[in-house]
Amino acid sequence: MNLLLALNNIGYHRKALDRKVTMFAGIGAGGMAYRTWYDAKNGDSAYNFQSIFDSGDYTDRQKTYTALKEKLDGDYETPAEGQPDQPELGNRTIKPVVTGTVGVSFHIAKNLNLNLSERVTITNDDLLDGNRWQEHPYEDPALTRDFDVYHYISLGVGYFFGGKNSVEPLYWQNPMDYTYDALNTLMKKNVDELIDTDDDGVIDKLDKEPATAPGAMVDTHGVTLDSDKDGVPDYKDKEPFSIPEAVVDSVGVALLTDSMIGGNFTALCYMTTMPSVHFELDKYFLQPEFYSHLHTIAMALIACPDKKMVATGFADVRNNTAYNDLLSWERVNVAVNYLVNTYKIDRGRFIVNYKGERDPKFTGLPESGINPRYESRQYVNRRVEFRWANQGEAGESSPARPTTPSKAGKEY
Repeated sequence: MNLLLALNNIGYHRKALDRKVTMFAGIGAGGMAYRTWYDAKNGDSAYNFQSIFDSGDYTDRQKTYTALKEKLDGDYETPAEGQPDQPELGNRTIKPVVTGTVGVSFHIAKNLNLNLSERVTITNDDLLDGNRWQEHPYEDPALTRDFDVYHYISLGVGYFFGGKNSVEPLYWQNPMDYTYDALNTLMKKNVDELIDTDDDGVIDKLDKEPATAPGAMVDTHGVTLDSDKDGVPDYKDKEPFSIPEAVVDSVGVALLTDSMIGGNFTALCYMTTMPSVHFELDKYFLQPEFYSHLHTIAMALIACPDKKMVATGFADVRNNTAYNDLLSWERVNVAVNYLVNTYKIDRGRFIVNYKGERDPKFTGLPESGINPRYESRQYVNRRVEFRWANQGEAGESSPARPTTPSKAGKEY
């Protein structure tokens, strides 16, 4: 009886037939029945070779070989030492054994293997070879202390019967095969339910608009977003947060109609406080939530064509003065450029200033590091302010960029 340990299942991702070779090792226990016979010429029970030693001719190889041959006749008729006289057992010695095995198996087909192995058998017997003596010179024999061990290499073919219904030996099987098969079955079953034809991130099964245009932003139901409900989808809308019910052009920019001019928009000419635009730390890109603020500025300029607008950029107190001056210049210009490009407002109607960290809304804030306690105040200081120009007030609409430093802040 042998217990074998197969080492083929290390490659869990491979199917059984993909594994062509496996190594194995094992231990076993059992019993052995044996008989040992000597070839002693004419059944001579005195089958020792002392006489050859006594003759003194053992130094001559050929003479020694000839003398040995004369002691043998090819007939193994003499029981070796320790062989029992037990006819009921066939005159055999019965001993327990322990075995060890190492080998390699080659996967030829599903039910066909080729095996090469080495087996060692350890017996509780020193007479397996019929000799328990260790020979010493001058007739001084000594009992040996070791049990006899024998081993052999075998090459065998293993065939597993059963035809089409035969089961592949378990030591070739991948223990994860069942799980993999179940997953593959599930994937094939559900593949149609996971298709997203328009590649908008919402599978067809849940998509209420399965043919969304490429690049369009959609909601959780796959419907193209139109945040301001002006009929221009957000991915095409240059002003995705127009005021409610505004009349817009083909790219979503609100138009000033006669009814607007005659209505509430004329009040914008007398506004004393205009909405501001705020920025992320060390950045100068426009955040979408401030598009509506800039829309109000644009409507005021369109409604009041004889007035000018002062735009002033600011930074918080972190970093040095020159750096903050350049950063505030970037901020005020990105806001003014948006109004000029989006609403086609003449840039000459702007007086553009930049003040860096001067004139903050909140004073006494830390000049380095990030402290959650003060970040909301720092955010208020990072701004572009708008106001109507005073009567006779003058200034540049495109002030020169500060020469130092070479760069301040990031656009995104």
